[in-house]
Amino acid sequence: MVKKFDLMIIGAGSGNSIPDTALERGETVAIIEKYRFGGTCLTRGCIPSKMLIASAEIAEAVHRSANFGVNARIDSVDWDRVIGRVWGNLDPRSDGSEEWSGEQTGFTVYKGEGRFVGEKLVEVNGERITADKIVVSAGGRPSIPPIPGLENVPYITSNQALRLPEQPRKLTVLGGGYIGCELAHFFGSLGTEVTIVDMLPTLVGIEDDDIKEKFTEVFGRKHRLVLNATVNSASKRNGSISLDVTVDGRKETIVGDTLLIAAGRIPNSDILDVTRGGIKTDERGYVTVNEYMETGVPGVWALGDIVSAAPPFKHVANMEARIVNNNIFNPDKKLKANYDGIGHAVFTSPQIAGVGMTEQQVKEAGLPYKAVTRLYAWTAYGWAIDDEESFLKLIVNTETRHILGAHIVGPQASILIQQLVTAVRLGLTVEQLKDVIYIHPGAPELIEGAILEA
Repeated sequence: MVKKFDLMIIGAGSGNSIPDTALERGETVAIIEKYRFGGTCLTRGCIPSKMLIASAEIAEAVHRSANFGVNARIDSVDWDRVIGRVWGNLDPRSDGSEEWSGEQTGFTVYKGEGRFVGEKLVEVNGERITADKIVVSAGGRPSIPPIPGLENVPYITSNQALRLPEQPRKLTVLGGGYIGCELAHFFGSLGTEVTIVDMLPTLVGIEDDDIKEKFTEVFGRKHRLVLNATVNSASKRNGSISLDVTVDGRKETIVGDTLLIAAGRIPNSDILDVTRGGIKTDERGYVTVNEYMETGVPGVWALGDIVSAAPPFKHVANMEARIVNNNIFNPDKKLKANYDGIGHAVFTSPQIAGVGMTEQQVKEAGLPYKAVTRLYAWTAYGWAIDDEESFLKLIVNTETRHILGAHIVGPQASILIQQLVTAVRLGLTVEQLKDVIYIHPGAPELIEGAILEA
């Protein structure tokens, strides 16, 4: 027997905002979630990691305190409290969301792993369910590289790294992207000896060249970096975990007590077996959707990290959820997903933030441009925080005067970038921005200087 609902949501992350409208209309809703409510962001990703990094920021301030005439030191790290502060806050929120959902009339919660067995037909916990409207928002998971011997090594991913019962003494991070660097910052600031291994010559490889080169230089003073590396094998020896790597033709063994795999993420479309439901995917396994977030199956939408349309950021998934919500319940006034001006931030030390194109992308596109670089040290705020290295890079189209890209490496980058995200999103020109009055002596004067120079 197949149970039918008006609306089915697969994944209780950003898609969990959609049932409210259906319930208000008296529709029946099913939501499928095999883990905790809240999705990766709340339960294994951006929110808990930033709460943990807040502890790292306090520690780093102590490390630098002598530069400002304050003699301070860290006597100890209460790991249970560091971890407990996070999950004591977030787990009740996740549990509360699930409990609330289960109490609503017409709302059925399925805790388990769903899998398509036919068009608009899903099996979960041995039961088959269907719905007139289905939203696939099941996200992604860490990618595990095919390294010989890795299957015999006790490694962790970001899923486990945020809940470790004990602080690692010597951590090896395989992967120098956003996730690997943020976790390296967290553990390293609190006293863990960190080694980052990556196949590229720089960290955060998709950033603008100038940004990633400066970041790699600064981060390399804090942590050991093994770049341009090919990992040949992994093994466990005498209670330690070893990676045998080749760097520029030279073989090396990296040893630690904990191995963190942060080698990217992949979509959960294979676990859902979406193709059995008639849902198409691209060559990487991401669900393909049109500009209205519709799949090729009528009445089935997809959003978030499982789709190929946009960068895998929580703020993007939230935007897509609003689009899907509108298009489900207002089919005569459908909205298109707009990915212009999608900013991002990396909560490391130094922070990184960006929006728009890198200079390399601008060159490849053949666009006329001017790139302006402004150091924090050229502002009063930069003097105040004793920063001689951080900078903003602004890339402007010399014909249209629009901002093509903006990239920051330095303190408060995640905040500073927002004005430039707004400018790119709204299509403002540098002439329109130059008359803004900037607070003195604040960090945003960095942007003012770049706008005026451009």
